[in-house]
Amino acid sequence: FPSHDTAHRTILFKDSTHFFMTFPSKTRDGNFITSGEYYNYWETANPDMGYAMKFDPYGNVQWANTFDSSGHALYQLINYYNSLELADGSILLTGTTVDHATENDDIIITKLNANGQIIWTKTYYSRVWTRGNGSADAFFIQSIKQDPLNGNIYITSPSWAMGIYLICLDSNNGTVLWSNLLS
Repeated sequence: FPSHDTAHRTILFKDSTHFFMTFPSKTRDGNFITSGEYYNYWETANPDMGYAMKFDPYGNVQWANTFDSSGHALYQLINYYNSLELADGSILLTGTTVDHATENDDIIITKLNANGQIIWTKTYYSRVWTRGNGSADAFFIQSIKQDPLNGNIYITSPSWAMGIYLICLDSNNGTVLWSNLLS
């Protein structure tokens, strides 16, 4: 049964499996992409994963995938809270993931092909972090856009009391082309 949490995410419960969904974004082919966090209470090794789903205007799922631990040895949460269709039809998922070394939440960006398969995944950390959770890790993507002329990805991200990041990524491989912290 669906319900909503205080972050305005839609939550679908099915026995011990929960999907925390973000608002869907419409794709150029008239369908929709949504992303979020998947949690399975019966899965002990890695119960909390990111996911993405594409569905048509009638709710018929075209594809759905879960993504776990982004290649790390330790389990870590992934929550994709934004999705963006790029000019070439690929999909960019943005969200947060746990960094066990710093005890902060890193930004995670995953590029999918049009069928939902991973092209690349990268994590990014704030250069002004202190150690620990809470106000030390207030680093998240506030806005993301693709430049229609060169294909680069432009991101804005607040950094607690330190200011705001302006970041430019190469959409082909996720490389940071430049990053500025404005205070």
